[in-house]
Amino acid sequence: MKLTKNAMIAFALALTVAASARAAVDNAAKEVTAPANLKPEVACGFERLKGVEITDGEITAVDYGKGGLRVAFALRPTPKSFIRCELGLADPSKWDGRFWGLGNGGWAGRVSCVRDGVSAYAHTDLGTSQYPDRNENAPREVLTDYAWRATHLMTVEAKKLVVAYYGRQPDRCYFRGASCGGRQGVVEAFRFPADYDGILSEVPGFTEHSRASHAWVRDRLKDKYKKWFTKEEIAGVREAELAYFKKIDPWWAHGRFIVDPYPTKAKLDGCWAEILRRVPALADREEMWRKLFEPVVVNGRPYAPGRLIGIELSGGWTFLLPKYSGKWKPILNTEDDLERFAAEPDLALGHDFSEFKARGGKLIMYGGLEDLSCPEPEMREFYDAVLQKMGGIGEVSKFFAYYVVPGRSHGAKGEPSGPGQVGCPTSRERIGKLVDWVEKGVAPGALNFVWSLETNKVLSITPYPESKLTYSDAGRTLFRPRDDANAHSARDLKP
Repeated sequence: MKLTKNAMIAFALALTVAASARAAVDNAAKEVTAPANLKPEVACGFERLKGVEITDGEITAVDYGKGGLRVAFALRPTPKSFIRCELGLADPSKWDGRFWGLGNGGWAGRVSCVRDGVSAYAHTDLGTSQYPDRNENAPREVLTDYAWRATHLMTVEAKKLVVAYYGRQPDRCYFRGASCGGRQGVVEAFRFPADYDGILSEVPGFTEHSRASHAWVRDRLKDKYKKWFTKEEIAGVREAELAYFKKIDPWWAHGRFIVDPYPTKAKLDGCWAEILRRVPALADREEMWRKLFEPVVVNGRPYAPGRLIGIELSGGWTFLLPKYSGKWKPILNTEDDLERFAAEPDLALGHDFSEFKARGGKLIMYGGLEDLSCPEPEMREFYDAVLQKMGGIGEVSKFFAYYVVPGRSHGAKGEPSGPGQVGCPTSRERIGKLVDWVEKGVAPGALNFVWSLETNKVLSITPYPESKLTYSDAGRTLFRPRDDANAHSARDLKP
């Protein structure tokens, strides 16, 4: 694989950073030095904390600043692992008794400390800092760290530090993450049901093979038909589909997004008629277009559900051609390549969450119908499998609520993002409802998703499979700049 000069420089810099971090751990003194001018309660907590023995790792740095104490620690569960973690600790007299694990994004590789002066927060780079380009050079041990081990070990070791610092166990433990972080949360509930009491999983990316297999299909279609759609034609198809759905969808979605883009023959026939009326040059590409909505099946094995109407031709980093071999995609040229990529045991998830449910765990998850990065059909298939495994919606709804969000994308470049695209609930809404479910037994019911560009508008959605939609105009701006899928502060729980 050839690398550009800039790519080689970036790769070298990333390796240098990772090597420096490793050296910092290797050279760290066994006795951690206390930051200067600590408050008495913080100094007492620090003295208890510095005596904690970190399994297969050690504390690498401690400092005190606005919002509380920061503790950096590194873990090496295997010779090839190097997992960086950070823990933010509110002052003992201000702690609300909650511990939060926070998710990462994409291939991770970065770590940050949240200190809001209210809760305790842990974060990890998932052990991928040393392999920033996510390629075949990452050993199996690092892939396992990324898939599940780093999140669990971060949680275990961070809780030790929390107990030492505050002198007691947390009252409740929560996890929150989006994309890769959303997957981290669901994996925790499945593999380690005792780690967290409540989990918020936003647009989770369960696997990569769904996205990769759709890219593989597109490449095969291009090879077969010797043509594709131009940028202008793709825009014309999108406009035609939105025009067709004006006949079906409520007025508040018109021209903005499609409420139910799951394909049926009637919907596809209606859309194609509108496409031909607006873009007649596409008359010879009907078969190619319709194949995009079919499930991906290779060598008799189903790999991914079909695309949804409105995003079947959209681009972005999640829909690159499979011959691309950069940060996000392996090289996929044959059916065997695809099978090897899909057979990733560490990313496999089961559907029996009985242990998590039995100990009172609660899980809230949502997916967006315009999300190309983490396709909603994949989430729905997963949730449906949980329903089948665990006795249906009557039992599953006691601990697991899933929301299907029209107009919600992943936020990645190239995804549909027209006026009124639906964003997230406010931080207070989604965090507060999870906490109320765990601590008060109040089920979340409908979540209010604020529109990204018209921030006075709200789409209230009840859990799947009911998925009842109610539109309203709040008459005021609801969406603050940090109300995104990665923002978090326990202060949002305050009225």
